[in-house]
This record gives sequence, C-alpha cells and structure tokens, in this order.
Amino acid sequence: MAFYPFKPEFDLIFSRFGVMFFDDPVRAFANIRKGAASGARLAFVAWRAPKENEWAMVPFSAAKPHLPNIKPADPNAPGPFAFADTGRVRAILSEAGFHDVAIEAFDGVIGDMPEF
Repeated sequence: MAFYPFKPEFDLIFSRFGVMFFDDPVRAFANIRKGAASGARLAFVAWRAPKENEWAMVPFSAAKPHLPNIKPADPNAPGPFAFADTGRVRAILSEAGFHDVAIEAFDGVIGDMPEF
C-alpha cells in the first residue's frame, strides 16, 4: 500500500469521521504524522460503541427480530465503530508516534455538533 509522501508543514491535522476506516491505522497515522510540523496537533471525531449511538441502535433494534442470526462483527475491523475502544485508540496513536493523547466523549444530537 502506497502512502502520500507528506512533508512536515501542517499545524493542525483534523478528521471528521474518517480515520476509523483505515485498514492499518498505525501505519496510516504514522504517515499522517510525517505531515505534522513541530508542535502540530491532531484532532479527530470518531463514533463510540454502537450501544452509545441511538442513530445506529434504534433501527438495528427494530430490524433485529427480522434478521437471521449472524456472527458479531470484529470490533477492531475498519468501520464506523473501530475506534470505540479508547485504550485501542491510545495504543494506535502511541505506536504511530503521537504523545499527550487526550480523548474526550461528546454527547450531542446529530446536527447539533459544535463548529471547530
């Protein structure tokens, strides 16, 4: 897999619901870190566990009685909830070379997200 050859020129690196789809998150974040200037910050928004997201659980709960039994998905596979485990996120970022990681939960209504 080829990665973009970043140069260290960005002061802020931001993603809104995208990074949890990386096939190899450690390699992807390590590559992104190459684009970070000295003192740069990385910030991203990712979904927590499905049970903490009504937008996912309400329709799933309604449909579940009509669905065949299926094997639960791998919680670490790329997808919307791949970063639900904060310990895993810290480990990924640490292994990719990031430090001073702060993770903050945000409870809000879709459409009422604050502007950054």
